[in-house]
Amino acid sequence: MKKCRCGTEFLYTDCCGPLIRGASRADTAEDLMRSRFSAWAKGEWDYLEATRYPGDGKPATSRNPVLRQEGIVWTRLEIFDLQDGGAFDKEGEVSFVAYYKENG
Repeated sequence: MKKCRCGTEFLYTDCCGPLIRGASRADTAEDLMRSRFSAWAKGEWDYLEATRYPGDGKPATSRNPVLRQEGIVWTRLEIFDLQDGGAFDKEGEVSFVAYYKENG
């Protein structure tokens, strides 16, 4: 079993896996951000599309060739600030840095 790509110490099957599979929903903005990073790293484009902020005006993730560029490996996620986004909040903001390697 592998640890989740989102940066927690949990196994993928117990962390972001159920969210990406649709078996459960993110309780917090941080959970959503972590699951989206894991989905990005694994190429789970349907999940990214389904959890995209509505009306953000950006191209659909699954159809954006820049975001699906070959040779990029997403390596880790660092969350450094949270504002709201708790279990009972309607909105929240997560400040983060996503790290990747390109062509090795």
